[in-house]
Amino acid sequence: MRADDFAGSARLAREIATPIQIGENFMGPEQMAQALAAGACDFVMPDAQRIGGVTGWMRAAALAQGAGMEMSSHLFPRRAATCSPPRQPATGSSSSTGPRRFCRTAAGEGRPCADSRAARPRHDLDEKAVQRFAV
Repeated sequence: MRADDFAGSARLAREIATPIQIGENFMGPEQMAQALAAGACDFVMPDAQRIGGVTGWMRAAALAQGAGMEMSSHLFPRRAATCSPPRQPATGSSSSTGPRRFCRTAAGEGRPCADSRAARPRHDLDEKAVQRFAV
């Protein structure tokens, strides 16, 4: 299936129980909006380079938030830490001061972020865990 076949992806998402995540090939927030309107996925993961840099990624995060869709980032580096968009139910939690952001690293740890920035992980990936979940 082509990456921009949102109608086909929507059919697939309806027909199987496995959640569908797409977005690494979105060429701008407009294409992500098309995918969301088509019901093409359960989660999105835009790539910052293809979505339009920081501005495009922030626009994509606003689209995901408006649709109640969870979002993660598609990244190239082996060691990458990403921050979740604000108010995403599975990645943040509410407090009396409002939503918090949590960083997720390739090693699977989560820690609070400040100003959408995360420190580089202090260790390598758990290669045994990577092998255990390899497909």
